[in-house]
Amino acid sequence: MTVMVDEYLPLIATEDEDSSTTIFSKVKNNGALWAPIMEKAFAKRYGNYEHIEKGLPSEAVRALTGAPYKEYLHKNMNVEELWQLVSTKDKFDDFITVGTENADDAEDGVGSDKGYSYSVIGTHTLKSDNTRLIKIRNPWGNEGFRGTMTDKDPRWTDEVKKELGYLNGNDGAFWIDLNNYKMHFSETWISMKVEEWSAAKFLKINDET
Repeated sequence: MTVMVDEYLPLIATEDEDSSTTIFSKVKNNGALWAPIMEKAFAKRYGNYEHIEKGLPSEAVRALTGAPYKEYLHKNMNVEELWQLVSTKDKFDDFITVGTENADDAEDGVGSDKGYSYSVIGTHTLKSDNTRLIKIRNPWGNEGFRGTMTDKDPRWTDEVKKELGYLNGNDGAFWIDLNNYKMHFSETWISMKVEEWSAAKFLKINDET
């Protein structure tokens, strides 16, 4: 299916009202427009922006790539099972997304929003103390994060920064340790890449005479 859109995007005034910004996906600091343009095409395909809000991220991945997915509830897994899942699927380059609870009493101790989804973009075990970390990105590009390994965390030594390729900046990406990942997020979705998949069909021949 081909969806045609123009380059106009819905805007809203900023707090100081001296400028404006896109209402939905944000334009990157380098001026990249592909994300909000793609979001606009996706909204047009399904009717409007409201129709694509608050849905499962795995459904969006499937709509765009055809990737099937499976949901894993953190409450049904221990930390070892969760680490094995996320770290293994990260090596396979599957699409990994993680979400928070939507309940009013959902804990947001790390600054995560309720009923919100994030992208998992990496895993790593620190050489110094074997701390298992998961790299997460807020698709809005804002961090709002105050948990493990924030930008001002004293554990960001020069050695750790070099090991993780750390860059200080409000790019929406942050590292969180495995225990907090399990505690403050409620579910992980694995969307499996299918480019290298193959299928075979077998016909059963009835040889009865």
